[in-house]
Amino acid sequence: MYSLKRHKKRCPDQIDQELVNFLKKPKTPEDEYHHFGIAIAQQMRDLKPEVAGLAKIRITQIIYELQFPQNSSNLVDADDESTESSE
Repeated sequence: MYSLKRHKKRCPDQIDQELVNFLKKPKTPEDEYHHFGIAIAQQMRDLKPEVAGLAKIRITQIIYELQFPQNSSNLVDADDESTESSE
């Protein structure tokens, strides 16, 4: 036979309050970086899809280069490569 542990019963008001408290907690910190990201996202929405894709790649590359400067010399800038091949 199955053994079910009984959980302490909570009144509906307590459950409602716990749910409200949970929903009020921000999932991510709303600091300056959060707001900057929202501003960038709005600007990205105004771009054509192919331009927005390129912007995402470049933004990600800049952040990578700043996080790992020792590796950034291994990266090739797409603009540099395309200009060199067209000369």
